[in-house]
Amino acid sequence: QKWEITFHHSLKYQKISLKKMAEKSSASMKQGQERMRRTMIVQQMALTRERLYWNAGVWLTILTGSIAITIKKKKFPVMALGPLFGLGVLSAYQWDFAYGNKLNRVDKFMKDIIEEDKLWVVPLDPGEASKA
Repeated sequence: QKWEITFHHSLKYQKISLKKMAEKSSASMKQGQERMRRTMIVQQMALTRERLYWNAGVWLTILTGSIAITIKKKKFPVMALGPLFGLGVLSAYQWDFAYGNKLNRVDKFMKDIIEEDKLWVVPLDPGEASKA
């Protein structure tokens, strides 16, 4: 009988240690996923900054050309309004993401959707999905 008690106690210990291992593994995977998510966000910010440099450069070239034509011909080239407006809006949007607080707003929207919306993609945690 003492052997059975030890045996059952050993199984209980094994179950507890397996549970702790699973919890540690899950926490480690979540940390890795968060690290990858942050790395991808930083990469997107870097790409946006690079795009911003190019778009702003093209915008400034068009603006400089338009100013030169205006000075030379005493009339602003109306054909330049479309590209100036479009590239201006695009550059402002990219600047907001690359240097402004757009990332914080997007993160807040994401958290609001996860916490409040009842969409089929929420909850993101598979453990919570099986409870629903």
